[in-house]
Amino acid sequence: MCSSISALFVVAIDVGASGLSAEEMSRNVLYGLEGTNYNRWMDKWNIIVCEDGQAGLNWEHSMLDGHTMMEYYAEIGKEYDSGAPVEPDEAACVVTPVPFDVVDDETLGSIATAIDSATTKTTGLGQECLEFQGFGGTFIKGSKCSPDGFVQAAMMISYYQVKQKIPVPYESVLAKAYKHGRVTVARNMSELIANNLKAWEGMATAEEKVEAYRATIADISRICAAAAKAQDVDRPMLGYRRIASDEGLENPSIVDDAGWTRFGEIDLCTSHCGRAPIRFFGFEPPSADGICAALGGMDAASLKAFAAGLSKEDFPYKQQAGVKKDELIADL
Repeated sequence: MCSSISALFVVAIDVGASGLSAEEMSRNVLYGLEGTNYNRWMDKWNIIVCEDGQAGLNWEHSMLDGHTMMEYYAEIGKEYDSGAPVEPDEAACVVTPVPFDVVDDETLGSIATAIDSATTKTTGLGQECLEFQGFGGTFIKGSKCSPDGFVQAAMMISYYQVKQKIPVPYESVLAKAYKHGRVTVARNMSELIANNLKAWEGMATAEEKVEAYRATIADISRICAAAAKAQDVDRPMLGYRRIASDEGLENPSIVDDAGWTRFGEIDLCTSHCGRAPIRFFGFEPPSADGICAALGGMDAASLKAFAAGLSKEDFPYKQQAGVKKDELIADL
C-alpha cells in the first residue's frame, strides 16, 4: 500500500484487453471496461497498456492541465513502434507483484462501489471517435482559417443541429502570455455566433454559409486570443468570489443573476490538445446533458476527434460530422 501511495504513476496492464476499436479503447482509458475497470488507481497517473500494446493515459485533471500531460505522454510515445516484432524474454523483465491485502469490510465495500460506479458510467456513456481523412491542417490553413476555430465552429454547428439550442461552451486555452501560465477558459459564444448557428440551416447558398462560417471562426479566434492573454472572464470572477469569501464581504452582485447561473451550466466542453503520436484526447462530459468534444490530433491531411455524452440516446455526432465534411469540402 505504501508503495502505491508514494508512486508518481502506475502502469495498469489490462490482461485480456485486445483488438479494441477506437471507441472501446477511449472508453477503456476514460472509465475502464467490464473486466478492466478494477485495474486502476484513480488518484495517480494511470498508464494503461492492453495485451496487444494499445496504450493510453488517464489522470485526475484538477492537479494537472491537459497540455502538460500531453507533452509528457507524447515524449514517452514518440519512439514507440507498434509494428516492431516482439520476442518475449521473461529473464529480461522480472515483475515483482506488490502485495495488496485488504481485510476490512468497509474498504472492500468502497472498492466494490467504485467498480460498480465505473461500470455504470462506461456502459451508459454515449461516445464516438472520428478519424477523418478528407482534409486536414493544410486545407484549413489554405482556406485562410484558424484550424482550431474551424473545428470549434463545426462542433458548435453540429451541437445546435442535434440539440436545437444555443450551447454554453467552454474551451480550454493555454495562457501563453505567461511563461508559467496554466490553462484558462475561452467562452466561444457571442451574438454573432449565436445568430449564425440559428440561421445555418436556412442559408440558401454556399456563399452565404462560407461567409457565416468564416465570421464564426473569426469571432472564436478573437475570444480565444483574449483568453490566451489571460483576459478571460472565469478566473477573475473566481478570484473576486474568493476574495469576498476570505474578507467576509458580499459576493459580486452578478453571481446572483439568472444569466450567471446559466453561464455555469456548460453544455459543450471542448479542447484541442494533441500532437503525434497521440491519437485521441478526451475527458468526461461536463454535465448530465452536456457533451465533451476534443480535437485530439491534426496533420496535413487528417483530423482526429473524440466526442462523448453521459447518455447513449440521440448521439449522432459522427453522422453530423460526415454532413459537415461534405458541406465544407463543397463550399470551401
